[in-house]
Amino acid sequence: VLAQLDTLVDLGDATRAERLEAATEHFDRENYERVKNIILSSPELRASRHAAWLLAASYFECTQVDEALRELERAHTLTLDDSPEIRARLTSLGYRLQEYQLSHELTRLEEQVTRDPQNLDLRFRYYDLLVARGGTDRVVVGFDELLAAHPELTDRVVEEVNRLVRNNNSNYRLMNYLSDLYLRQREWDKVFELYKKMGAEAVQGTTILLEGARKILREHPQHVPSLLLMAQ
Repeated sequence: VLAQLDTLVDLGDATRAERLEAATEHFDRENYERVKNIILSSPELRASRHAAWLLAASYFECTQVDEALRELERAHTLTLDDSPEIRARLTSLGYRLQEYQLSHELTRLEEQVTRDPQNLDLRFRYYDLLVARGGTDRVVVGFDELLAAHPELTDRVVEEVNRLVRNNNSNYRLMNYLSDLYLRQREWDKVFELYKKMGAEAVQGTTILLEGARKILREHPQHVPSLLLMAQ
């Protein structure tokens, strides 16, 4: 059947529905160049949202990311051959493109940081993306390595970790690391307030508060808010 459809397409005798069917079959067989050829040579398919998704997805599979993004944006303006399934596939493709771009940018920044490790702005931009991709533990290790080599940067690191906490929905791992930084600075009240915030956003809030109070009291046994919490 596909061979017959291809013959009709090549002869210019295929209907719009047959061209769309042929493009869909080739996409399922991962013949992405053929998909692009069919759709781009078929003016009657340019108004089809289904065809636009096939073309955008084929571009993506061929790592033609800019073309995929343009076609995806155009697909959202079309209504012909629309369906909940096609809308879901367009949404999924959008997420995949975002993930690809993020991963590509992360690799590029990592290479730049390796070449220029003293560029703090570049390093912290890299950490932004790393946290967004679930690499918080690597970021914490990176901050600790930076502080071990340059303890004079403690205030800057505290500022950056605070910013990351604000921008990443109060990331628990980052907040816990920030509390350690405050502890090193003997900022007992800041540690306590941070643990109050961590406890307020967790199911086991009381347990987290007790953990914070114990952490403070090990270093500063006279910290009144922590003593009161333990008494309660």
